[in-house]
This record gives sequence, C-alpha cells and structure tokens, in this order.
Amino acid sequence: VIQELIAVTDVVVPGGKGDRLRHVWLHEGREVHRTTEETSRVDGPKGIVRLRSSLTGRDLPSALLGAWCVDVETDDGQLVGRTEFQVAD
Repeated sequence: VIQELIAVTDVVVPGGKGDRLRHVWLHEGREVHRTTEETSRVDGPKGIVRLRSSLTGRDLPSALLGAWCVDVETDDGQLVGRTEFQVAD
C-alpha cells in the first residue's frame, strides 16, 4: 500500500536564479497538487535549487495507478523541468 509519493528535483542556477519555482503534480494529465518554493525548497549543492515535495493523506488520490508527472514551473508557468513515472499493480 502506497502511503506517500515523494519528488525531489534540482534546477541548475542561473536557470532558476531569481525565478520562484514550484512542483505541480499531475496524475493522468490532471493537476492533483501544487506547491510553492517556500514550502518545498531544501538545501542542495551550491548553484542548485532543490525542491522536495510529497503527496500524503488528503492530497494523495485514492486511485494511484497510472501515469504521473511532476513538473517544475516558474511562477509565471514556464516549464523548467519534469519527471515522469508510472504506478502499476
């Protein structure tokens, strides 16, 4: 039983310098959760903006099977990174 999904992404500066970044979680192409940099930024290597976010509890959909995507976006919606994965039976 899956109780938590975790995403950790790194954006190399200067690509992320000055831009506020966020994780946008998508399941089967539909947005499930959106974070802010304030709630998801963690310490990373020098020159890297590292974001960590997770889905647990009420944010975790009851139907998890299928295609997942976590986009890294700037505040103005520019896509700067993406990770994709599948949850299978």
